[in-house]
Amino acid sequence: MIDTSRIPQDKLTDPRFLQLHTNMMNALSNPLYINAFCVHEAAHIIYFRRMGATEFTLNGPRIEYDQAMDEFDGYMADVKVESLNMEPSDVEVINLVRQAARGHAAGGIVARAMTNVSDGGDEEDRRRFISLCEAARISEPAERQAIWLQAGEDVRQDLRSPAFKSEIWAKAKEIKLQIFGAV
Repeated sequence: MIDTSRIPQDKLTDPRFLQLHTNMMNALSNPLYINAFCVHEAAHIIYFRRMGATEFTLNGPRIEYDQAMDEFDGYMADVKVESLNMEPSDVEVINLVRQAARGHAAGGIVARAMTNVSDGGDEEDRRRFISLCEAARISEPAERQAIWLQAGEDVRQDLRSPAFKSEIWAKAKEIKLQIFGAV
């Protein structure tokens, strides 16, 4: 169930790998966490669709090894935007960054709000947002933080809508079937 194909053979017995694998298997046996992973990714998809994204790749549980850092990273699920139909002008870039911030922030906020998990799993999402800001030449940390915080407030506002919550659960159900099968 967990893809370990990117782990070198000699690292499969590393105690850090074994502990991470055990922790992930425990999480995958808990329906609360499965739901949290699914609504997290559903929120990303919904917000990125609003920006114009049309194609996504969903990835299930995997463990990767970074040889340079000598570290293992576990990912329960993630979604990658494959196509975004737009080429913004410089004037539109900040608005797109704000929309993308909602897309990145949504996963953790929605997971915590809709499943009551304590960790929304948004550390990587924040890193991706910062990379986006760097690409958009938004280098001031205070400006990045303001955009991120506003994005979170926007998502919390959307979560007040029963229709939005229904949309999240419907997409999460699709993700659950696609990534985790009939769990």
